[in-house]
Amino acid sequence: MLVEMRDFLIGNDIADMAGLQDKIGQLSSERSALGHKLNQLDRSWRELDKHLKQVNIYHEHKEIYTQYKAIKKPKKQEKFCEEHRREITLYEAARRHLNSMMDGKTALPVKEWRAERDKLYAKYNSLLCRTQGRVERNRTGAARA
Repeated sequence: MLVEMRDFLIGNDIADMAGLQDKIGQLSSERSALGHKLNQLDRSWRELDKHLKQVNIYHEHKEIYTQYKAIKKPKKQEKFCEEHRREITLYEAARRHLNSMMDGKTALPVKEWRAERDKLYAKYNSLLCRTQGRVERNRTGAARA
């Protein structure tokens, strides 16, 4: 452990307590900035993932909803609704969510959402690995921060 501490101090050009405190402050600031960026990326890709799940629900239950709306007799429609309440409710909730995302568009940007989500997720994982690697390197003193 003493060897690791010595290697860390030498590897980071730390000669006194003031230098150590500066390094700790720098590492803390970097860690905080990376944590903030990770949180932003996490929120963004999870939001896109939520939209894409709603797209899947919409398509999965669209046929049931179409059948439900095609029934003209109120009693038969009510019976069908009772038998398929879950699917109809999920479809209607997904439709409301997706309609709120339209923002004047005629079609949902599903392909763009997927591409952006995948890009954000990859960037999140890259930063996460970099953060974990940095902690490991600093702990062992094998590399500079």
